[in-house]
Amino acid sequence: MKLNISIDCTPEEARRFLGMPDMAEAQEMIAKAMRENIANMDPDALMKYWMPMMQQGSTDWGETMGKNMQMWQALFTNAMSETAQSDQKDNKDKE
Repeated sequence: MKLNISIDCTPEEARRFLGMPDMAEAQEMIAKAMRENIANMDPDALMKYWMPMMQQGSTDWGETMGKNMQMWQALFTNAMSETAQSDQKDNKDKE
């Protein structure tokens, strides 16, 4: 047995018949918020918003790189001085 039921109704009528909530008000609130905040998508506004963070990041990066450079410089300085001391000791031993 095959039974076909054809219902001719609008989406609004189907929503009400099935007891689904009315989301029109929530959708309008979301659309309004999006329209109001579209100004924030302006490239100038975005750059003004992000620049302080990027400057802070670059300052932190610079400090980190400076510390790393000091560490490497100290490492190489110590290595070179140890090599020089070792060479002087070897030269004294040969004499």
